[in-house]
Amino acid sequence: MIPSTLEYTKATSIDEAIAAVQAGARPLAGGQSLLPMLRLRLAAPGAVVDLGGVAELVGVCEDGDEIAVGAMTTHRAVASAPLLGAHCRVVAQAASGVGSLVIRGRGTIGGALAHADPHGDLPAAILADGGAVIARGPGGERRIEIGDLITSYLTPSLADDEIITQVRLPKGNAQSGSTIKTG
Repeated sequence: MIPSTLEYTKATSIDEAIAAVQAGARPLAGGQSLLPMLRLRLAAPGAVVDLGGVAELVGVCEDGDEIAVGAMTTHRAVASAPLLGAHCRVVAQAASGVGSLVIRGRGTIGGALAHADPHGDLPAAILADGGAVIARGPGGERRIEIGDLITSYLTPSLADDEIITQVRLPKGNAQSGSTIKTG
């Protein structure tokens, strides 16, 4: 099927993205979940805001006793990030088993979590490592523990005008040295 007509905007900052979401646009991260839903007309937003131009949403860094992973960081980058390999191996391994090579290169950690598919490996791996997400909207930032993020099938606890900006993972978690089998 051909998706219905929609307005497309490419954000260059978090504030610009939040303004678009506040005006009714649906966030577009890597598109690996949203685009098939649009094609099948399971989702029909009037507008989308592409987060791919928001540089501050990409990367992995240490922040005190946590590792901050930008929401637009691809699964491939999560899987190969030395910090995650050293401190959050379960999350890195789960990301290495997401979909195909193409999906790992386009799909993002924040997009996967915002999609809220409980069948995905990443929410379980992040839960095992004691992680959380940082969501930002017009009212500011809030921390959502990963166990509280998915409220039901494909339904995150995000407000309609919030986007996930980061995934936060504790360093030195007892689960971090574990390994899992994927695929």
